Amino acid sequence: MEFKEDRVRAWLVFNVDNRISAAANVEPFLRAGGPDWVVVRGDLVNPDSGYDLVVPVDARDLSTLESVKQKLLSSLPARSVLVLRVEEEHSLPWPPHAASCYVTGTELKGSKYNKKGLDLPEFNPPGRHPRSPGANPWG
Repeated sequence: MEFKEDRVRAWLVFNVDNRISAAANVEPFLRAGGPDWVVVRGDLVNPDSGYDLVVPVDARDLSTLESVKQKLLSSLPARSVLVLRVEEEHSLPWPPHAASCYVTGTELKGSKYNKKGLDLPEFNPPGRHPRSPGANPWG
C-alpha cells in the first residue's frame, strides 16, 4: 500500500445540541478510517464562541475530508460545522508524533477512558510526557 506524503489536515469545529452526547459519538471515529483518515480526538470547548466541539482530522485528500465531515455531521448531530484547513504546517516538534502532552493522575488511573485501570507505564508518573496517548500523528 502506498501512502501519499501530502495529507489534508483540518480542525472541524461543531455547533451541537447536546455537547456530552456529541462528544461520546466521536469515540467510534477514533478507531476508524485506517490510512485514509484519522480522527485525532474530540475536545469540548467553551460554547461562548457559538461552537461546542473541536475535532482534528487528518485525511488522504479533500474528498476524504468532506466524507469524514459528513459522517460526523450525521452522527453527532450538529447544527453547523466550521472547517479550519491547515494550509502549511509550522508546528513543533518535528516530527509531529513527538508532541508533548500532560497526563494527569485522574486520566492515568481513574478516567472513564481507563475503565479497566490499565497500567500505562509510558505515562507513569503523571505529568508532562514526550508523546501523546495513542501515538496520534498530531500530538
